[in-house]
Amino acid sequence: MNNSIETERYDYLDNIKWVLTIIVIVFHSAIIACKIPMGFNLPPVKETMQYQYEILDTFVIINASFFMSLFFFISAYFVIPSIERKGAGKFMLDKLKRLGIPTLITLLVIFPMMSLDYATSNIKGIFLTGNIDLGVTWFCWTLIVFSGVFALCSQITSGSQKGFVDKPIPAIWKILLFAIIMIPVNFFGLHLMDSLGSTFLAFAFLKIFQCISACFTLAS
Repeated sequence: MNNSIETERYDYLDNIKWVLTIIVIVFHSAIIACKIPMGFNLPPVKETMQYQYEILDTFVIINASFFMSLFFFISAYFVIPSIERKGAGKFMLDKLKRLGIPTLITLLVIFPMMSLDYATSNIKGIFLTGNIDLGVTWFCWTLIVFSGVFALCSQITSGSQKGFVDKPIPAIWKILLFAIIMIPVNFFGLHLMDSLGSTFLAFAFLKIFQCISACFTLAS
């Protein structure tokens, strides 16, 4: 383990993250305002104003296609230097504290406060169907799993693993090829979501799971 590695701030990544954070807030606001059923949508507007729904739907579809994958891509970018600096054990302990505690609070505190019946049936779901809803903390759980798999792999390949090196941006043809390959993979994700449930093993939205896992792998 190399403890001499210093942390470095990347201003451009910080800027991307705060822009993405604003997009997430506006994205969920748009979902509540449009016709996508959320259980707490705003009242419908007059018929003459319903063209707004098409605008909101387009906004939601475009942003849903990239922003979570980009979040995971950025998170994965720092996995290797973090493991090199802290070691796999401390790295995972930090992840469990930072991501696991909010997840448990959502599951065991917030959900029961909202509806005890739903919270109870939700926990039972993992034993009955393999599905469990973690609310907005689904991405915390997913990051824990991804980080754990990568930390384990880093330990297994520790003898042959090279240090962290910045890689050049892939060529345009490689990016396009990746996008084309992901089309049938995403269709397979839709099939899995229909078959297993949208919250199978707490991995919300299996239809985008392939994209976020691919982006996490590529960045790390």
